Amino acid sequence: MVLIPAQMAKRKNSEEGHITVNTKKITLNIYDNGVTDGDSVSIFFNGKLLMTHQLVSEKPIILDLELDENIVKNEIILFAENLGSISPNTALIVVNSGDKRYQLFSNTDLGKNAVLVIEYRKDD
Repeated sequence: MVLIPAQMAKRKNSEEGHITVNTKKITLNIYDNGVTDGDSVSIFFNGKLLMTHQLVSEKPIILDLELDENIVKNEIILFAENLGSISPNTALIVVNSGDKRYQLFSNTDLGKNAVLVIEYRKDD
């Protein structure tokens, strides 16, 4: 795990999706977007490593997160650990926020990280 930050710094961050939600608590369901081929990722939330070497498949990786209302852009970064048997490393991320559902797609490889931006805005 110690090597991941050094490897991340060598990769380009590519914004793959951007949504705005009005609930602080969200749930992510991360699936392989296509053929399940052995892709694995490490997942960061606002710079903190949440999971490492997670297999992306038809069974979702489920993350319950609380957005930080003090920052404009909450960032989820998918770091490709490998490319599986079919390049690139792709994922479908379903974001549930209250009664709303969003679909984001990520496409990452050994040269770039997929960044998903989630903005939290309270309803006035």
